[in-house]
Amino acid sequence: LKQEEQQIEQIYQDIVQKTHQTDPSLEGMVRAELQKNLKSLKNIENRLIKAEKQKEAVRIDQIRSVKDKLFPGNSLQERTENLIYAYMLLGDGLIPELLRNLDPFSKEFAVLIHE
Repeated sequence: LKQEEQQIEQIYQDIVQKTHQTDPSLEGMVRAELQKNLKSLKNIENRLIKAEKQKEAVRIDQIRSVKDKLFPGNSLQERTENLIYAYMLLGDGLIPELLRNLDPFSKEFAVLIHE
């Protein structure tokens, strides 16, 4: 909110100039109001930052959840999950599905989704 802060300061500078022409004794009051407004703006900025951090924390947790499912115990899923579980879900279609989608010589990960 730096740009907004600069705009507020500019507005108050204009007000200070007008106040100085009319009654110079009011200049202190105008500057005090400027500080109050800048403090309010800082509070708004802090709340915006806090809200953004909370949103990011949720996103990071979602990513970690997916990673934990794909890499249980920081290991490859096929090292911790038994093939029997996938066979129970897909039945006799499992082996043809694996043959269609997996290349044993590929160094890339493959994710098979069962709906």
